[in-house]
Amino acid sequence: MTTEQRRALKLAASPGTTSQEDSFELACRLPTPASAPVERMTIVIDYDEGEPLGCVPDDHLVIVGVQKMTAADGKLRIGDRLLSMNGRLVKDKDRFYQFAKRMHPQVIIQVERQIHKTPLTDDRAALIHLKPDTTINDYFVAHLSRIPGSKIGLTVKTSDNGKVIVTKLEPFCLAERCYEVGDYILDVNGEQVSSKDSAKLLLKKGLQVDGYVSTIVERVKPEIMKSLRKTRRDRIRNPKVANDVIHIGRREVARIKHMAKAGEGQVPKPKSILIHNENLLSRRERRKTSPKPAPKPSDSYSKRKAAVKFYPRNIEMNVQSDIKDPTKLIPVPRDRHRSSFDLSQARMPQMGTKGPPL
Repeated sequence: MTTEQRRALKLAASPGTTSQEDSFELACRLPTPASAPVERMTIVIDYDEGEPLGCVPDDHLVIVGVQKMTAADGKLRIGDRLLSMNGRLVKDKDRFYQFAKRMHPQVIIQVERQIHKTPLTDDRAALIHLKPDTTINDYFVAHLSRIPGSKIGLTVKTSDNGKVIVTKLEPFCLAERCYEVGDYILDVNGEQVSSKDSAKLLLKKGLQVDGYVSTIVERVKPEIMKSLRKTRRDRIRNPKVANDVIHIGRREVARIKHMAKAGEGQVPKPKSILIHNENLLSRRERRKTSPKPAPKPSDSYSKRKAAVKFYPRNIEMNVQSDIKDPTKLIPVPRDRHRSSFDLSQARMPQMGTKGPPL
């Protein structure tokens, strides 16, 4: 510990607080981005010898990664600032890894953890002339800090009512800690926003320059949201009929009742709105009752149907051949005992020749 730190300890210590823990907090408190609120927490981690803690700090001793299924998983968070381990000051990364190797089976880590949600104050609401309606919505201030190597994961758009609404949050992102899908972002660092472009510009500027932004969030109360979702499901299951359809239906019911009362209970068959000509109706009725004549097959149809025939006897016919030398032709032997045409023994005619129909 340097001389300046010892001097700060003497000036900051009061008669009622002489413990090393309180003095250490005042003298060695690490700077946080802009004015992000933080809280001091004590984390107890049990681990065996040779087992890694599973957390990765950066040069400023801010946790930038936590490995799953390790001792630190579920205990330390990304964004936590390391202060001490078992009461000993953590000055840099090397000192942290040295302590982690020999402080098993249990290490007590003091960290500073950022607060992601704080109640909305009247002064903050007055900056944008906001009068919160707490009967339906909840209002709070969301604090978002930039951490190297971590994604913000926030997607917004301009809603129909002129507000900026959160539409998507990536899993395990920084924005998931303070926002939910459906939240309205009313301002960024005290400046009112009414479009996604202005909100994106202010968020980007604040995170790049200061590494921190705060926004007023309007969120529908959980019980109201539950009721709205139930109403929406009911509307999908039982859609509401249009008013003009209801009016026409009631008028038609009244007309039918009146006609039934006038005709002593005999309700006439309503006239179809698709047919206006009685002669056309009678012709259609005659067509339904009269038998339809069978279609007369055409000549081409009958020819196609009888195109293939088999003759029970052999027919000898003179055919023309493209072969000029008749000696090269092979005669087909005649079998008098066959009473039908044998395709296995017959020779198919050559291209361009004519033969008997099969």
